[in-house]
This record gives sequence, C-alpha cells and structure tokens, in this order.
Amino acid sequence: MADPLAVRAFYACVTASFTTKTDLNTLIAAAYAALAGAQSVPPITAAELRLTADAANTKEVRLGDANLTTTNWGMSYAPEASDKFGVNRMSSIPLSNMYVMSEDGVTGVVLHLMVIPC
Repeated sequence: MADPLAVRAFYACVTASFTTKTDLNTLIAAAYAALAGAQSVPPITAAELRLTADAANTKEVRLGDANLTTTNWGMSYAPEASDKFGVNRMSSIPLSNMYVMSEDGVTGVVLHLMVIPC
C-alpha cells in the first residue's frame, strides 16, 4: 500500500481563461504549456479539486459533463463563488470528463483551479 503521507504533485492554475466548452484537463495543460519553462501535463485524475470563479467575471462559469451547453449544465458559479470536490482524498475525478464554459458561450471568463492528483 502506498504511503498516504508521500508528497504528491500539486497543480495550481490561476489564469485559466476560456469562452467555449473546454475540459478541465485541457485548461490546466494549456496553462502549464504557456509557462516560460513549458511543462507537459499528463491526463489528471484528481483526488481533490477546488474551483473558484474569478471576481472580475461578468458572466457565470458553467460546469458539466460532455453534454454541457448554455442551457444544460450541472453547476453554475457566479463571480467569486467556489466549490470543493473530493474532500479528504476519497475521490477519483477524471478532469477530462469535467467541462466548463461561460454562461453565454461567448464572453471570456476566468476560473481558478487547485488540483491534487490521485
């Protein structure tokens, strides 16, 4: 059995900006690829995930599955709203299965992510 106190990778992405439907893994990979020392990000399954909509957003951030649209979503985040999934590392959340988009699918929004992978 793996040591539960072992150091784990940690992904923090504070400037994930998007308009149209994008999966969370793609957002994180794009942010890390844009760094001065570009880094490749493998597919991530999260043990813990925290999402926070940026305070400057003028539209809500919509969260859902592959069927996400402006009229079909699972959760909606107003500016500064946040949510946490997988508390206490009890979950296995594939980020490629979670999609986000702006409320109208046109206006850019920013989402802050904190991810601790499995």
